Amino acid sequence: MIRMEITGQDEALKALSMISSPDTREAILDDYGQYMLTEIDARFENETDPDGDAWAKSYRARTEGGQTLTDDGFLRQSMTQVNDSDRLEIGSNLVYARIHNDGGVIKPKSGNKLKFKIGSHFVTVDSVTIPQRQFLGFNAENEAELFNIINDHWEGLVQ
Repeated sequence: MIRMEITGQDEALKALSMISSPDTREAILDDYGQYMLTEIDARFENETDPDGDAWAKSYRARTEGGQTLTDDGFLRQSMTQVNDSDRLEIGSNLVYARIHNDGGVIKPKSGNKLKFKIGSHFVTVDSVTIPQRQFLGFNAENEAELFNIINDHWEGLVQ
């Protein structure tokens, strides 16, 4: 919940113009992006989706130990934010990020089979189904934090 106290018309108009300024909007989106990157990092650490549900354990994590989606850490470390005063984008530029976040079936682009290495041996299959292990997304707590960040900026402007 955002609570705003307005004591006079001049102060209110000044505060409203300040919070609607591109610099203030950009600062709000930057703060929220930083918050979300921390949330996403926690999802990798806890191996949970935005709602707190556990990810399906990967074959590698089950057989070799370690965490799902964190073998080399590239995906986790690739999370970035880009923002200006009108938009905030959070995600990864790695081509395999989407299939891990959304889940799906991988089929061969050419040929009839997929061939890849698991551990020390090669496997040949028609397709591979990747379960959804969502790390991007928002929950009610994340939405509430956006309002807290807006409120913090608002309070800073009207003091």
